[in-house]
Order: sequence, then C-alpha cells, then structure tokens
Amino acid sequence: YNSIWEPWFDASIPAKSGSGFSSIGNSSNGLGSEFFGQTISTPLIAGKTYLIGAYVRNANISIWPDTCSRVSFYGFPSDPLIDSYWIRPSDFSNNHLLCETSSTGSLEWQLKSCTFTSPVNLNYVAVTLNGDCNQLVFIDSIFCIETNKQVLDTNACDYFVPNAFSP
Repeated sequence: YNSIWEPWFDASIPAKSGSGFSSIGNSSNGLGSEFFGQTISTPLIAGKTYLIGAYVRNANISIWPDTCSRVSFYGFPSDPLIDSYWIRPSDFSNNHLLCETSSTGSLEWQLKSCTFTSPVNLNYVAVTLNGDCNQLVFIDSIFCIETNKQVLDTNACDYFVPNAFSP
C-alpha cells in the first residue's frame, strides 16, 4: 500500500497477511488487464499437479465497480521480460493458462484457488484478472503447492502458504 493511491481505495483496509497487498485492474473496453509475475525459485514440473491461489477482495470503487473478474494464473518457461501496458499474459508467446478461480466480488478477504497439471516445466508465474468487466481486485498471500490430485472444492479447506512468491 502506498498513500499515493488513497483516492483509489480506503487506506484503512487491512492486509490479509503481513502489512501490505497488491491490486490488479481489469478493463472491459478492450485495453486489457494489469498483471504481475515473478520468476519462481523452484520450477513447476511438467505432469505434476499443483494447487495455486491467493486471498482476494473487491476494491469497491466507483470507477471499476464490477464483480465478475476471475483471478487467472499463467505460467511461462522463462520470464517474458516485456514492459507492457494494458496487455494480458495470453498475448505473450509461450504462455500457458494454468487455471482460473471463480469470480471475485466480496468486500471481505476470500480464499480463491484452483488446481492444474503443469503442461511443461515452468519457471515464471503471472497473476491477472479475466472477465468482461471493469474491476479492481486486491490480492494477498499468493501460494502454490504440489498436490497428488486435482482439488475440486477448496471452500472447505483451511490452508494457505503466506507470501510464497516473496523473497
């Protein structure tokens, strides 16, 4: 959180974990979506199944009021190293859509996660929003763990790995 963004959202919103969180904006006017990513220290291995997710909440601001965006996770064999503006990870070559969560619209922190089987060895993961709407979503405590099967219902799960992509 940086006070320069106070006009965009209520500065008193607490992080789910730690002292800060990020945000991602999505546009329905064809401009694309914001995203961020990171080279991961342990590659995702082709053929292995993973659970990936984060805590998210809607920002509830009038200029991006919708609630239909889904958190989407993309994988790349290497860092795309492209400075971009209003572009989606799907526009990059070598992108792999790993999975998408259900839509995000609550003003409370909610765990959103999905499972996938890595199609190839992946060394970079990007997080974005997909959906035909204008929405700003806060995101915190991103995690990715190897599982031995596809998890279909994470609502009953009580787990997360805080700051999995943090140094």
